[in-house]
Amino acid sequence: MAWNPERYREKRERVLAGNRKQGSKMVKVLLGTVLGVVALGLLLGAPVVWESFSSRHLDDVILRVDTAAHAATLLPVADGIRKVAEDHGGNRLVVTFDRRETSAGRIVETLKASGTDCFLLNTMPHSVGERQRKEAAHEAF
Repeated sequence: MAWNPERYREKRERVLAGNRKQGSKMVKVLLGTVLGVVALGLLLGAPVVWESFSSRHLDDVILRVDTAAHAATLLPVADGIRKVAEDHGGNRLVVTFDRRETSAGRIVETLKASGTDCFLLNTMPHSVGERQRKEAAHEAF
C-alpha cells in the first residue's frame, strides 16, 4: 500500500500552522481545582505546623503559692519564662517556660529566694501531643 499524501494533508496543515489539540477543557478545570485545593490545604495547615514546631520546648508548671499576684511580678524577670498566669483562687500560679533555658526546680528556687513560700504541684508538657502521651502513661500506671 503506497503512502497517500491527501489522506494526511489535514494533519500536516494543523502541525505546520501550530494548532494542536490541547486536551479536554474539563480535564483542565478538574486539574486546576485539585491543585487549588491542595494549595489551600498547605496554606491553612502551615500555621498549625509552625505553632507546634515553635512550642515544642515549652513546659507548664503549676505552683501553689501564698500570693500569686506577688509571685507573678517576680517571675517575668527570670530567663526562659514565657508566660505567667494566675489561677482563679489567687493561690495557684501557672508558669510556661522554655525547658532549654530553665527548669521547674530553678523556678521554685527563684520564688523561694525572693521569700515567697511555694510548692510544686505539677509539671506538664505544653504541646498537646506530649501532654496526651503523659496523661495516657499516667492512666496506665
